[in-house]
Amino acid sequence: MTTQAVHRVDVTVALIGIIGWTIVMISLSKTTDRRARWARFAMFSPFYEAYERLPATWGRTHALLFLTTAVWLVSMLVTASKLRTTLSVVAGASLAFLAVASALSA
Repeated sequence: MTTQAVHRVDVTVALIGIIGWTIVMISLSKTTDRRARWARFAMFSPFYEAYERLPATWGRTHALLFLTTAVWLVSMLVTASKLRTTLSVVAGASLAFLAVASALSA
């Protein structure tokens, strides 16, 4: 397998993981149980993976990752489930954009 094929598989798996993460965040945002907040908070790995994929130089992509993390943290504090769902979708779309941007830059 060439390095480009491995990279494509890596990006595809990342996008599938982000889609799954977004679905879980949406389903957890509709629950009223207080423990769901801790479960949502524990799902930080896509942000760490996005940080690891970005180039070493700080630029617009790092600013977008910071903004995405802030949106995700705000979704932890919001009480309206519809707004939490919207914020989760925005965070997931932003993570997907970052995954594609890192794929195109490599």
